[in-house]
Amino acid sequence: MSIPNDRPATWFVTGTARGLGLELAVQVLERGDNLAATPRSVERLISALAGRVDTAKLLARQVDLRDPADVARASEQTTARFGALHVVRAA
Repeated sequence: MSIPNDRPATWFVTGTARGLGLELAVQVLERGDNLAATPRSVERLISALAGRVDTAKLLARQVDLRDPADVARASEQTTARFGALHVVRAA
């Protein structure tokens, strides 16, 4: 996988409120990359990240991954905010 090194990459990661997904979210934000996170609970994610990392490059949104239209809206919001989408991961 090639991730841009000359600018922040934009990640779209599901399942980020706890466990491996949360740790991936922390790593992405610590790296200085942009993160579109789709946790089951946005509040839980924000609480888990509080005091650990800067969340200025975070776009957190609940998404029904079974609904293609909802996924498309989340993708559009991600590219509107960050200008691109480079990495998609399910955690």
